[in-house]
Amino acid sequence: MEDFDRQFRRVWDTLQETAAIGREAERRANARMDRADARMDRAEARMDRLERQMRGMQALVKTGMRWMAKIAQDHRNLDKKIDALVDAQMRTEEALRRWLETRNGSNGHKKS
Repeated sequence: MEDFDRQFRRVWDTLQETAAIGREAERRANARMDRADARMDRAEARMDRLERQMRGMQALVKTGMRWMAKIAQDHRNLDKKIDALVDAQMRTEEALRRWLETRNGSNGHKKS
């Protein structure tokens, strides 16, 4: 019976050591998992921040594009108005030139 007790004790000790090794491995694995979770949480926070920044940039770009379209339309309208003004100025100059030609260079008095 003493052999059996000794053999049992040796098996029991081996099982205890194996269990201790398993618990230590589990502890280390849990610690690694905790660190990995913390890194993942930080990465997710960075991604959330980047997504907010991207949405902000998209809003700015959309607003800028609308402004550019409005400026382009205003520029086209201004070009039309300038063209109309140039045309009116040229008509005025032509009318003034014709009027001056009818005056034959006189100062308003009739020649005698």
